[in-house]
Amino acid sequence: MFPARRFHLKQNQQPDAVRTGFHERLTETIEISCQIDKTLPSGVPVFFGLTLKFEPLNETFSGHDVSLTLASFNLPPEMQFVLTESLQHCLNGGCQFGYPLLPLRISITTVVFCSEKSTEIAVRWAAVEAFRMFVNQGAFTTTPN
Repeated sequence: MFPARRFHLKQNQQPDAVRTGFHERLTETIEISCQIDKTLPSGVPVFFGLTLKFEPLNETFSGHDVSLTLASFNLPPEMQFVLTESLQHCLNGGCQFGYPLLPLRISITTVVFCSEKSTEIAVRWAAVEAFRMFVNQGAFTTTPN
């Protein structure tokens, strides 16, 4: 049997906060387009498309900035939340080595939405696939904090 592990946190620390000695930095602006138009094994069609622009921010900013212009898209509020939440989740996982990707701005420049076929699954799928394409195309550097 293995002994139980116990973790002691100081009172002012957040257990879900990212603490690392390094971060990854994007070196150039990249624009990615992704469209999901598939049929799930259950026979349900899913559709969602988006274009994301990934931009490195200046040295003084230390965080993520996911910008979404709500007026330009007819995306329902619940889908807007799912989209930004999915992108934030991808960012927290890092890119090449799992370190946080800082500082970065993601602009959602185009959204293709179909009210009958665009589901939460399609939105999450498109966001994750666009992020994977970004990681494969991106040029990153790893630097200490």
